[in-house]
Amino acid sequence: MSGVSITPKPALSAFDRFWSACPKHADKVLTRQLFNLLISEGGLQTKIRNRESNELVEVSYAQVDPEVLISKMQEYAKTQVNPSTFDLKDGGRWTCTPAVWLNRGRWQD
Repeated sequence: MSGVSITPKPALSAFDRFWSACPKHADKVLTRQLFNLLISEGGLQTKIRNRESNELVEVSYAQVDPEVLISKMQEYAKTQVNPSTFDLKDGGRWTCTPAVWLNRGRWQD
């Protein structure tokens, strides 16, 4: 027997599991920052644009369990992918990027 050892792959981080669940990939660095803030003790304080008034509104989200974000993203992804082709519906036109999804608190929908 040779002295070859097989090292198992390290487990994926919570963020990597979240990212792999996303149906659309864009702005990974920003998404990681938002994800890390959301799972931190302080939560996330951000601003979003009110679609009706076009004004910026300050929003605060309390700390969220990373498993909740992962599971909610998996649920969201199922609504955005055509099950017969595995392509994004409407070419992804109406699919949120992960950063927007986090910034707008879409896991609460």
